[in-house]
Amino acid sequence: MRKAVIILISLAFIISSCGQATKEQTATISCSAGTKDTLIKLSKNYGILFPKYDEELELWYEPHIVDFRNSDTLKIKNLPCENGSELYINVSPDEKFVVIDHIIKRYVEMPEGRELYENYKCALIDIENAVSLDSWQSDCGGEWNESSNWIVAPIENENQEEFIYSQSNSNNYDPSGRIEGVFESNLGYREMKRSEIPDSAGLTGLFYENGKYYLRQAQISFSEGMSECTGDETLSLVSDAEFLFVNFKNYNKSEIQPVHLEKKPLLIPKNIDNSYVGEKFIFDFGNKQYELEAFGEKDSIRSSDINNYSVVYSIKGTANKQTIVNIPKTEDAVTQVLFIGDLDGDGHPDIILNAPDNYENHNIMVFLSSTAKKGNLLRGEAMKFDWFDC
Repeated sequence: MRKAVIILISLAFIISSCGQATKEQTATISCSAGTKDTLIKLSKNYGILFPKYDEELELWYEPHIVDFRNSDTLKIKNLPCENGSELYINVSPDEKFVVIDHIIKRYVEMPEGRELYENYKCALIDIENAVSLDSWQSDCGGEWNESSNWIVAPIENENQEEFIYSQSNSNNYDPSGRIEGVFESNLGYREMKRSEIPDSAGLTGLFYENGKYYLRQAQISFSEGMSECTGDETLSLVSDAEFLFVNFKNYNKSEIQPVHLEKKPLLIPKNIDNSYVGEKFIFDFGNKQYELEAFGEKDSIRSSDINNYSVVYSIKGTANKQTIVNIPKTEDAVTQVLFIGDLDGDGHPDIILNAPDNYENHNIMVFLSSTAKKGNLLRGEAMKFDWFDC
C-alpha cells in the first residue's frame, strides 16, 4: 500500500511530522498511545477525532465526528472500532462526506510464530449523520467528482474499470429514526466488539414461535470464535430471535403477519443481450400488491459482476416507487430478501434485506414504512456490515 497522506480539500490546517505543529495546524498528532487526542478539521462545522493511537501498529483508532457548533462528539455508526487509520482523510467538495482509510492490522499467533495480518480498506462517511455508508478493499486511490461522488481508481496492471461509490443510499438512511442498530443472531461477526452491544433492556428481538412472529425484549449471550480462514476473532450474539434491533422505539407489540418467503428470494437482474432488466419479486400485503425489482448492467470484464446495481420498491398499478438499494458495482453478489412484515405497526410492509457488494461480505438493512419521508414508501433505519473474506 502506498503511504497514506492527508489530502487538503477545503481544510484550514497543515499536518506536518508527528508531534511537530506549525502555526496553521489545528490537529494534534500523538506519538504515544493514549496520551493525546488527534483532531482533524473537516470543515467549518465538523472535525474528526481519533482518541487512540497504537505505537506498535502505527495506527489511529476509534474515529468520532465532532460538531463544533454544539461541541458534540458522535460515534460513527457502522464503522468497526477495531480498524485503524494512517490518517488518510479526503473531504468531498460539498463537505458533506469524507473518505478515510480503514485498516485491519493485527498480529496472529501461528504455529510457526507471530505473523502480521493486514487488510487495507476505505470507508465513506456521511459527516453530518456520523454514519459509514460504504466500505471497500482499496488503498484509497481515487478522487471526488463534481457531484461529490467518490471515483475509485483502477488497480494498476489489472483489467479493472473505475467505478463510483455514491452517497445515494444516504437518502434512504436516517440514524435519527426508530431503530439505532441491527444484528443477525447467531452469526459470527468479525468486525464487532462487545462494547457495541447494549444490555438486554435495549435489545428487541424478532421471534418466530409456533408459526407466528413477535417482537419483544431479547435475552442474549455471547459466543467467541475464530475465523478458520484468517485467524480473526469472531463474536456471535446467541439468541432464539432471528434478528436483534437496538433501541427499537414504538415497535409492533401485536402478532406480526409476515409475507411468506418459501425461499428467501435473491433479486437477480435478468440478462438480455448483455444488459439487465428487472426480474420482479411480487408479494401481497393487505389489499395491495408490491414489487421489488432489480436492475443493473453486466460488467464488460467479469460477467458475474453487475455495474449500477439497484433495487426498486413499488406499489403495483401506481406511480409510487422508490430506489432502496443503489450499489455502483457488485462482485458475485446480489440483494436477498430476508423478511417482510409490519414491524412498526402502521399496517404497511417493512423490509429486511441483505445487500452486499461482494460475495465475501453481508450488509443487513432494515427499512420501515412509518418513518418514510413524503413521497417515499420506506426509510432505511439501520444497517450492519461485516466481512467474512479470506
